[in-house]
Amino acid sequence: MIVDCYLDEIGGARNVAPHFQNVSVLRAAHDELPETLDVDGIIITGSAASLMEPPSWAELLVQRVAEAAERGVAVLGLCFGHQLLARALFGPEAVRRAPQPELGWIEIERCEEDTLFLGIDRNFTCFVSHKDEVNPDHSDFRKATRILAGSPSCSVEAFRVLERPLWGVQFHAEMQLEESRELVISRFGAGDPEAVELLEHAMATPELVDKLMLNFRQQVERWMGTRSLLE
Repeated sequence: MIVDCYLDEIGGARNVAPHFQNVSVLRAAHDELPETLDVDGIIITGSAASLMEPPSWAELLVQRVAEAAERGVAVLGLCFGHQLLARALFGPEAVRRAPQPELGWIEIERCEEDTLFLGIDRNFTCFVSHKDEVNPDHSDFRKATRILAGSPSCSVEAFRVLERPLWGVQFHAEMQLEESRELVISRFGAGDPEAVELLEHAMATPELVDKLMLNFRQQVERWMGTRSLLE
């Protein structure tokens, strides 16, 4: 299942769905959330919403994700989804306003080996856009997870819950280049010098998202004993 947390009418599932077969899409901000997320694997997209002031649907989604994770469902959170997973597992204090919000194409460094990052370089460039982040100093988060990647401005660019099929990534490997460029322009304006400088470094990351989604699909198969998400 793709839990699409975009607030607009188009949604973000289009960035993820091509990597899967037989995958359902739930528009979290538009559809009524079911009583349970009774699926083998869940991918939670980014969103313009913030968990610092969570809308009612996000609060309910936190509960549903916590219940799914407790049942052993595999989960991959992307940006907002990464933060929502941390909140679902470790509580509201596990997410905070970022001391240094990130926007643009930055270098991310992996600091741990993990099956989610098989075939991915230790250092890679990817688009980021977030004002909130997972709190690296939260004691329960630190005890129960491994931080897999970080950047100079964000120490938790990716994490995994120990011995469980639960991952979060703060960066946007899945986002199409046109969408990421539009986000930069909407923030500053097309002719703004900062926007121009950021856009000079714009790049698509199709190989990165291909590998991440393949690795997640294979982990769903491993943990859930199913091929329902595999192409």
